[in-house]
Amino acid sequence: MASIPVLFRAYLRYEGLNLKLSAPRDSKALGALRERGVTITSICLQDHRTQVQGVVSPDAGAVSITARGAEAFPRRLGAGDFSLSFPGRVAAFVVTGDPAQNATAFALRGVAWGGFAVARLRMMGQFAGRMIGVLPQVWHFLRGEDPLIRERLKFAMGLVRFANANALDPRVLMRGDSTADCPFDRVAVVVPVYNSLSDVQDCLQRLLAHTDLALRVCLVEDASSDPQVRPWLRDWHAALPCEQRRTVDVLENPHNLGFIGSVNRGIAHLRDTARAGVSEPVVLLNTDAMVPQNWATRLLAPLADENVASVTPFSNDAELMSVPLICARRALGSAQVSADAVAQAVDLRAAQIPRAVAVLEVITGVGFCMALSPRALALEPAFDPAFGRGYGEEVDWCQKLRARGLRHVSTAQLFVEHRGGASFGSADKAALLAQNGAIIAKRYVGYDAEVARAIADDAQASQRMVLGLAMAAAECAGRVAVFVAHSLGGGAEHDLQKRLARCIARSGHAVVLRIGGPTAWRVELCSAQGQVVVLSQDTAAVIDLLSDITAPQVVYNCAVGATAPQDVVALMRSLGARGDLCILMHDFYPLSPSFNLLDSDGIYRGVPLVGGASDAAHDFDAGLGLSDWRALWGGLLAQAREIEVFSQSSAAIVAEVYPDSAAQIVVRPHNCDQLPKRLSAPRRATGAPLVVGVLGNIGPQKGAQVLRALCQQIALAQVPMKLVIIGDVDPRYDLPGAKVHGAYRLGDIEQLVNQYGISRWLMPSIWPETFCFTVHEMLATGLPVLGFDLGAQAEALRAFGLADNLMPVPRSDTDVQRLIARLEVLS
Repeated sequence: MASIPVLFRAYLRYEGLNLKLSAPRDSKALGALRERGVTITSICLQDHRTQVQGVVSPDAGAVSITARGAEAFPRRLGAGDFSLSFPGRVAAFVVTGDPAQNATAFALRGVAWGGFAVARLRMMGQFAGRMIGVLPQVWHFLRGEDPLIRERLKFAMGLVRFANANALDPRVLMRGDSTADCPFDRVAVVVPVYNSLSDVQDCLQRLLAHTDLALRVCLVEDASSDPQVRPWLRDWHAALPCEQRRTVDVLENPHNLGFIGSVNRGIAHLRDTARAGVSEPVVLLNTDAMVPQNWATRLLAPLADENVASVTPFSNDAELMSVPLICARRALGSAQVSADAVAQAVDLRAAQIPRAVAVLEVITGVGFCMALSPRALALEPAFDPAFGRGYGEEVDWCQKLRARGLRHVSTAQLFVEHRGGASFGSADKAALLAQNGAIIAKRYVGYDAEVARAIADDAQASQRMVLGLAMAAAECAGRVAVFVAHSLGGGAEHDLQKRLARCIARSGHAVVLRIGGPTAWRVELCSAQGQVVVLSQDTAAVIDLLSDITAPQVVYNCAVGATAPQDVVALMRSLGARGDLCILMHDFYPLSPSFNLLDSDGIYRGVPLVGGASDAAHDFDAGLGLSDWRALWGGLLAQAREIEVFSQSSAAIVAEVYPDSAAQIVVRPHNCDQLPKRLSAPRRATGAPLVVGVLGNIGPQKGAQVLRALCQQIALAQVPMKLVIIGDVDPRYDLPGAKVHGAYRLGDIEQLVNQYGISRWLMPSIWPETFCFTVHEMLATGLPVLGFDLGAQAEALRAFGLADNLMPVPRSDTDVQRLIARLEVLS
């Protein structure tokens, strides 16, 4: 085993995930292209691919972009935005215009070798630093086949795509008393009013009905363009009971002052009409913010600390306090459940979060519903009118008070529905945000960086997760999909992402419980906006975290890599008992700790039987042998409503081990909806070697040892044959003479087949695959395919009438020589 090639292949993986290199601007070529209606906005190298983005104007006609060296595969573009991805580092492109318009070919520089070499050296230094910290684990990895060491190494060395996440704070799971100790017995509220009459009506009804303190309200009608608003406010105010009418003032602006002018007028009015000696906080409330029951005491409670200047609640649209995803707006409600009902359910859960963990310091408040302390208002009694109609003024106010030593906090004890942008409209809001954001960036140079750090760190992830799960449970009437999955990638992950997309499109939410990473559990709450993630070592805490999901739809995807499989099974049985449970057989982990059913020597000898010849690969550890393993997982399968397998061969294997669950087995092959097109074998030049392609990532169970033996026999016998692996290879396996291309996409296959001269495929997998996407991709090209006679890969070849292209897994040099002979004559 050569250590340098092993480490370099590991480094290439690290580079693909972490290196992003932009091409230097080729001003002359870019200017000439713009004159012809083609704007290139970026060229960069990322994930071992060169990405080109830009815009083609409607009058540019037909345009094509070709990577230098791959002129036979032009990418044709129509009018509009485009984003192209080319395999590898592309040093130069050729951009060709419409032949009908006297087409001209333009040379365009890509990612040059020099800049790439410098970036690679820098990246190698970072990788070496990581390596030094994990040298003991690397030694164990190189000596053995322990998948757990392998996965821990991948996380430690930055070889996985999962972003960092915060540990779940268990205190958020302690449900406390919803009553809050409030330092004030009264509250004043400023409500600027502009159009959106239905929101105004809802907002005021809830404000008067749900406030649990003595209330003063100042409504500032800002010369709405809707002629119904002002008359309605007058009638509404006149109809209030006499006692209540005395606490509500309606101010009418003679002309439109904008949000800031109206707020400042309202604050000044409240100050001027306050009773002598009475100190009361002021709450800014948008008319599209709907306060829940008993909101005021919870919002004002943190103002007991005299150094707190403002308090902002959590909401579905509140920037840093947004739920479920930070700085991402989400409309509440679903086809079955109203927005009001969802907001109420989330707020009920918020009220139970203990104060000690609910209140956290933030860099700014959000003015949709923000409590301002009397001390803060004494120091800064108004918002800066430089922000015009609104947006950004509260940031400015908050930064001024931070400079004076005061703090701003959020409270997860209160959730306020925010319908968002109702006064201005989304287009106006975007314009105002851009304009006023420039003012903030100029006044507070480090503020944007602080925001970026706050988003990246997400110190409120635990609170966001709790409220996000309550939101998901409410919108899905408790029936939220909960997937139990590993962290290893591959086909199971590909299928998981498809299922997640369908769940989110259908119900808006899904949960993934991942095992096999640096902690026992990685909890991902997924929505169309993205993910909120927390980590936990405590299975009981994870079960408690999901308690608001009353009827979880549990889907077992894969648990390979679990350090405590008993806990994984216990969790699924607990959740499944109050909902539904479905088992997906992406591998055979529920049958044996050796999830591919290979023995310790890497050979498949059939399904391991309890009481049969013992092999250590099928014992999890000294305390959990194969018999106990089958009892553990057999109970889970018996509880499942359905056991979904993806091939007849897998159905037979599962039924052999668990005959009592045979009736629950459903064969449902994957839908191969994206496949390469049919190809012709490239012409083989006289004297050129026969090129055999291998598609997909190759590890031990995928036949890495077979390929190594094949390469050695090709070299030993001087056979005119070459292997090309379109994918990555486990870094422990050196394949002398073979070309390892690295990562690919389906759209690359035609180009790569022609580039390398591939005339046939070998599927070297040595375990009975449950389904094999790569075999279907190979078959779709129309080139001959040779595989081994086991599992779903053999089932696929037989379905194509290619039973003659199957052979036993080679176990000796003689077998490998037969494999070479079969490849030479394959047609």
